[in-house]
Amino acid sequence: MSWLLVGLIPGLLMVATFGLQRLEAGLQRDTVSATDVAKFLEQAGAGHQVTGPRSAPIRVSALPTQPYTHAGVNTEFQPTRHADRV
Repeated sequence: MSWLLVGLIPGLLMVATFGLQRLEAGLQRDTVSATDVAKFLEQAGAGHQVTGPRSAPIRVSALPTQPYTHAGVNTEFQPTRHADRV
């Protein structure tokens, strides 16, 4: 029975490796290169930045928080009894 695990586990790992390699190769076609990023940043320039409105600061006391109460000891579970050594 252990021979089945010895042959099956490495085989499954190899199949998973080849499957992930094919998936990665398919995704690699749609990636953006460094030159594409550089061209985009040149086109965007510093004048095209959009800044959003600043929101008001949040008061800490306005947050809906619950006070933490420490849980008491669970009385349902008793301490483990140890065997008497003779």
